[in-house]
This record gives sequence, structure tokens and C-alpha cells, in this order.
Amino acid sequence: MAGDNAVLPIRLVPHLTPVPLTLDSVVVGPARLPVPVNGFITTLTHEVGGPYTQPLAAALWLAVLGMALAGWLAVVSMLRRPAFLAGTMPVIFLLMSLNVDALGIFDDTRQYFLYLMLAVLGGAALGLQAFGEQVRARWRVALFSGLVAGLAALVVARTRLPLSETALHLAAYATPAGAVLVAALVLWVGGENIRALLWFNTQAERPESRFGLLPFGLASLLYLGLWRFIAGMIVRWHWVPACTSTHCYCYCRPC
Repeated sequence: MAGDNAVLPIRLVPHLTPVPLTLDSVVVGPARLPVPVNGFITTLTHEVGGPYTQPLAAALWLAVLGMALAGWLAVVSMLRRPAFLAGTMPVIFLLMSLNVDALGIFDDTRQYFLYLMLAVLGGAALGLQAFGEQVRARWRVALFSGLVAGLAALVVARTRLPLSETALHLAAYATPAGAVLVAALVLWVGGENIRALLWFNTQAERPESRFGLLPFGLASLLYLGLWRFIAGMIVRWHWVPACTSTHCYCYCRPC
């Protein structure tokens, strides 16, 4: 990392520390009275300026959240009615937690944009669940991706804040609920990966080794072992701060 846009600048911050001093003493009769003065010691410390906001990171997080939302709705729309209703409840709470109407899309005091998101995304999911049984998964993902992109474009076009502040606003409100949604999507993808490993196992030559609890356990352990290996590789690397006379930066090195 190098350059003025990729480092944190260091600034000099002065500090005044009061120090009591006695300038002299005055003789008054048999007593000597001190003459106090207010003294100060000036010190300079180096501090990293900030805090700094990262609109690009907020925008990337919103993009990940949008893809997770589209994938989640595509999967939920293929489920039966009880599972469909249970799967749409987190989406409703996520859309409510975004607080998009505070950006002044239509009205600051009315939640018109929230109603629009619920109608568009919820209506599409309900329509596919009820009448679109023959629609394939990739077309469902494409449909919901287009709907999410259209809603995002409407926010960008109608927001009263700058784009950087809009991204920070949405990322701040979406982080708790969005993290739950992304975690649920990760768990689903992990389950599908285990199913894929089991499918590879069904291609074995011996029929007795294709199915059963043992192949499922072995496939799960293999998947968890790969995840543990990747997590261990990430933990072995950490960011180390370094400072020069004018800037601070971070670089990555193995532990």
C-alpha cells in the first residue's frame, strides 16, 4: 500500500500541560511571600488523523448484500408454502432495517419506498412460488438480480444525499441484518457443497459404497477440513502497522 490515498497521514498535535512555578519571593515583615506564576510545558505528539470513512468498502458490502438477497429470494421461491413464509420473514426485516426512506426517495415522513421494495420483491417471490414451478433456478436468480439492481438504481437517482453518504447510510443500517442473511446464505452454500461431494461419491464403482451415513460423514469431514485449512492460512497472516515521518501504512506478513 502506497500513495496519499492508501495511507493514514500523521499530524502533530500540541499539548499544553500546566506547571506551577514560583518566580520570586517578596519580604513582608518577618515573612517571605512567594510570587507564583502559571507555567506551561508544550509537547508535540504524533497522531493518526481520522476517523476516515470508506465509501468504497460500504458500496462493496452493499453489492455483496444485494447478491445474497437475490440468491436467497431465488432459493426461497422454490420452497413449499410454510418454508417460503419462514424464508421471507428475514427479508422483510432486512428491508425494514435499511431505513431507505430517510434518504428522501419519495417522502421523508412516509415509507413509500419500503412499500415499493416489499411489493416488488415479495410479489415476485410469491408469484414464482405459486405459479412459476417450471422456472429454473438461474432464471430466478437473474430476475431477482434485475429487480434488486433496479431498486438500487432508483435509490441512486432519487437520493438527496451524495452517493458516498448514501452508501455509508445504507451500509450502517444494513450491517446487522445483512450479516445474518449472508451467514444463512453461507450455510446453505456449505450444505450444497456437501451434497455435491456426495454426488461425486455416487459415481463409485461399488454400489454398496455409494450411499449411507459413512459417505455423508466422510464428505462432511472433507469439507470441514478444507475450511479449517483455509481459515488457518488466513490466521497465519496479519496486518502490521508501520509509520514513516509523514505517513502510516500497513503491510501483511506471516506470523
